[in-house]
Amino acid sequence: METYSSVGLVTVDAVKRIITSFNESKGLLHSDLNGGNYSRIVKDYLGRFFLTTQRGLSVFDPENKTFVSYFEKDGFQPYDRRYVSLSTSNGDIWIGSSHGLNRIVPENLLKKDTTLPSIVITQVSINDTLYSKPDGKIFRQSVAYTRQFELEHWQKDLSFDFVALHYLRSEDNLYSWKLENYDKDWSVPSKERKASYTNLSPGKYIFRVKACNADGVE
Repeated sequence: METYSSVGLVTVDAVKRIITSFNESKGLLHSDLNGGNYSRIVKDYLGRFFLTTQRGLSVFDPENKTFVSYFEKDGFQPYDRRYVSLSTSNGDIWIGSSHGLNRIVPENLLKKDTTLPSIVITQVSINDTLYSKPDGKIFRQSVAYTRQFELEHWQKDLSFDFVALHYLRSEDNLYSWKLENYDKDWSVPSKERKASYTNLSPGKYIFRVKACNADGVE
């Protein structure tokens, strides 16, 4: 049995007498679910629960015990103190409030965006001098179109700025990079779009960067 309270979503195993809470620490957007007497928790035909909170919509999958969340930027309506939710015979989920109405087709909502992000290095900093356009010395083309360049031995502080050209929830794109002949492993994926290196020894290096979109596709 599933219900809700100030501790989030609670599952009750009546046979084993085990109560489990799924709150913000488990991925729920907010432990106080909105609706009260005006709403009820609805689920789709796959058993996933649609939970309205003051921070957005959380979709709970009881099979794998995980949440996927959606916000106003994703098309969910602005926060309201009261929501009314229902599921229809054709499988659609409807959520309404004083701010509007959302019609959700579950199989479309939970599809991953499979568009691969392309990556561009937008500028390079060499000893605190920024380059993005051709300078006639180091860069004969713009940085974005340069495959390789050579530096003097004293030019040993470098940084690279980059961006993934994927515009659906681009603020959630994640990046990982590696400077071959210097880094042993790829960096931990993050939203950081700049990599810096100082006091590099003379040698040949290859800078590589990869990205995944907001749905984790890379």
